[in-house]
Amino acid sequence: MKNLMSCKVLLPSLLGMSLTGLTQAAEFDATLGATGLWLQNHVVGEDDAKEIWPYINLSYGAARFNTHGLGLQTDLDATNTVGAFVTLRRSPIDVDDNNILRNFRDRKDAAELALNWSTKLATMDISTTLATDISDRHDGYEAKVKAAKSYKTQAGVFIPALTLAYLSEDLVDYYYGVSAAEASSSSFAAYQGDDTLVSRAQLTHVFPIGEHWQTITNVSYINLGSGIKDSSIVERSDVWGGSLTVAYKF
Repeated sequence: MKNLMSCKVLLPSLLGMSLTGLTQAAEFDATLGATGLWLQNHVVGEDDAKEIWPYINLSYGAARFNTHGLGLQTDLDATNTVGAFVTLRRSPIDVDDNNILRNFRDRKDAAELALNWSTKLATMDISTTLATDISDRHDGYEAKVKAAKSYKTQAGVFIPALTLAYLSEDLVDYYYGVSAAEASSSSFAAYQGDDTLVSRAQLTHVFPIGEHWQTITNVSYINLGSGIKDSSIVERSDVWGGSLTVAYKF
């Protein structure tokens, strides 16, 4: 019911953005490639993520489809942009492949509706996002703000960024909580998940290769916050990750 009410409130805004997208001069842009990803594990029994994913960034008018999700984005003016996207939150635990947590309940991926507003200031770019569960998985939400600054050099574009994210109690408890039944069938203490603040520092480097090709390199450090690290199934709260993307812009 809570998610249904949220959708009813947001529906007029989404329809308005759709009409705006239809009246804009529609231009199709496409960038395609592949991303190699490495992310340090933070849950007991899980392996570090070492994956290769397709890199997709498509736009037509206000419509967007990229690696993060599907939705609409439109410029309010020269400095402000708003958007609405359906995104996927991946579960940090795969109980089918995790022998240590095999008796735990399944934590499923969640579809979320994310509303975004970004603005370009003289000194940096600021973006805020509110994402809420629309798949009846965790029934929680995440609110985050990101500050970034681009530096153009002869060696490419460097973009340092800092993100602070507030994760609600329901979201944290769904993925990191340990029920009494799970505790009784394992050596892990019961834990009721609490809301938490997650911080992320990252450095992105974009390097053009000729007219169409480019590489995108990213290194990130994440601190998961006390609400997550206090869980008995979490073995570290400081997480490192990185990725390398090779993409072609049509």
